[in-house]
Amino acid sequence: MKKKFAIVIVIVLIALAFSFCSSSTEHSSNPPHVTISSPNNGQTISNPTTLIQAEVTAKETILYVQFIVDNEVVNADSTSPYEYEWNNFYWADDQLHEIKVTAYNSEGVPGSDSISVKVSEDASSNPTLLEPADSANVTNPILFKWRSLPEAILYEVIIKKDTLTFLHTPTDTTITKDFPTLTGEFTWKVRAQNFWSFYSNYSQEFHFTLTD
Repeated sequence: MKKKFAIVIVIVLIALAFSFCSSSTEHSSNPPHVTISSPNNGQTISNPTTLIQAEVTAKETILYVQFIVDNEVVNADSTSPYEYEWNNFYWADDQLHEIKVTAYNSEGVPGSDSISVKVSEDASSNPTLLEPADSANVTNPILFKWRSLPEAILYEVIIKKDTLTFLHTPTDTTITKDFPTLTGEFTWKVRAQNFWSFYSNYSQEFHFTLTD
């Protein structure tokens, strides 16, 4: 009798374990359904920015949606409509890039969709130089000023005088420099860097003349 009772207990435990595993499997097999509606797979992008849009459906509440470019999370959105204005000019290299959108439901279960797009070099952008203007005559100290670019966390400013190169990486769009022992013609240009260490194109190169 005791042996039969023990067998029954074992069977019940096995049934409970199977039920738990089945329930877990059923739960994990219902991820959010994600569809990237824009841009289109295989599309060539020629504009500096592109609106990435995704349609997300799920039985559970959606906690957030991640926008991922080449395995780098570039944005997250927690409210519908799920979209992101991608500053793709940082990726303007005539190469294919993967866009992936992953949604997480209230249970932490992810669902994804991905596409590939080609970002044309025509989609490039660069800072616009303001001061000193091209061909300007200036005296020390010199104010360098340019227009910002979206998502830039710093700028690379290159100032040249003959064989001398001065590199500066400010986080703002102005710097003030003094060259007390130098006069004559200089050049300068600027490019932007985003959080993921991608660069914009350099600006047009401007010339200026430093006088006494």
